[in-house]
Amino acid sequence: MAAAKKVKYKSTIEIEEILKEIPLNDNDFMNLYHRLNNEQQKLLINKIQETSIIKHKDWKYEEEYRIINTTKNIQNFPGTITGVYFGMKMSSLDKRAVGMLLAPEGSTHCNLYQMYRP
Repeated sequence: MAAAKKVKYKSTIEIEEILKEIPLNDNDFMNLYHRLNNEQQKLLINKIQETSIIKHKDWKYEEEYRIINTTKNIQNFPGTITGVYFGMKMSSLDKRAVGMLLAPEGSTHCNLYQMYRP
């Protein structure tokens, strides 16, 4: 089961250093991946997964945690999710999908928040 991970807040330079080691598209990833041995492949996958819990240090006040599902399906969340914040550009369809995952029966104890720019 996936565990909630605390987001790591980094400077722009630190983020750029991490990202320059990650392939930019599927073709580059596949070409690199198939040239690596099993141990190197695992390290690459771990590095890519770690990028999902990195955020710019300007957001540190949020003290955010993320649940990253690396399996094909997740049925039970690890603990109680008390709130979900939707980004400004998130589609209505994606928001609806999240809502349905959190409360398939239509009621939830999880607060949903829409982010906006004042």
